[in-house]
Amino acid sequence: MASATAGVPAQLEVVAGRVHAFESVVPDSAESEQYRQDLDQAIQGMLSR
Repeated sequence: MASATAGVPAQLEVVAGRVHAFESVVPDSAESEQYRQDLDQAIQGMLSR
């Protein structure tokens, strides 16, 4: 499989055992809270560049 390179940094987070949008299905779980913290940190890092 071929892949394209856009020349921008990217990061893929895989949360084992979780389905797509799990943070919306069980928003009060520890995993959802950690996901939101990680997402907030990634966005802050992106905006601070």
